[in-house]
Amino acid sequence: MSYYFETGDCTILKRHFFLLLFSILKFIFLLTLAGVLYYVSDTYLVGDAHMVSSWLAYVLFVLIMVVLNYAFLRLVLSIIDYYHTIIIVKGEQIFIIHCTIIMQDDMEVIDSYRITKVDVFSHGIIANLIGYGNLVIEQQRDDVRTFHFIPDPYRILKILKEQKQQVIEDRRKKYIVSEEKSES
Repeated sequence: MSYYFETGDCTILKRHFFLLLFSILKFIFLLTLAGVLYYVSDTYLVGDAHMVSSWLAYVLFVLIMVVLNYAFLRLVLSIIDYYHTIIIVKGEQIFIIHCTIIMQDDMEVIDSYRITKVDVFSHGIIANLIGYGNLVIEQQRDDVRTFHFIPDPYRILKILKEQKQQVIEDRRKKYIVSEEKSES
């Protein structure tokens, strides 16, 4: 599975698949919980001998419906969040897009020449085994941006450093007058 989409002059990066897998596991857990609640209500609370506790069966039915609706809604929102949170590295700028359609619609632009330091942290056994980490970008005026669950963070670190070098070289070419023109 590729987390990077590279075109001629831009790189598009999405978060690690581990986040989506974690959301699916939470969904399965909530479905199992709803199934256990249904089994308990059907087996122990409904029947001729337990008519006294029928109100508890209705309460459990409502609870099961709330858990199922929450599970499905949470799964859909997690999938939307996973696919609509991307980082685009293009030219002199880095675009961070975070859109969850309902709750949030953010776009941030970071100028490459304002980046002072880029760090990568990958702590823990699981993070190193499946290859994700945190990317910390420090900008001028003490602005710090941290991006979590970045797949193969050392590769994006290399891309950012190459981009910054290219921006610095392009800016030098614009402002430095060649010696031939200055002698004339």
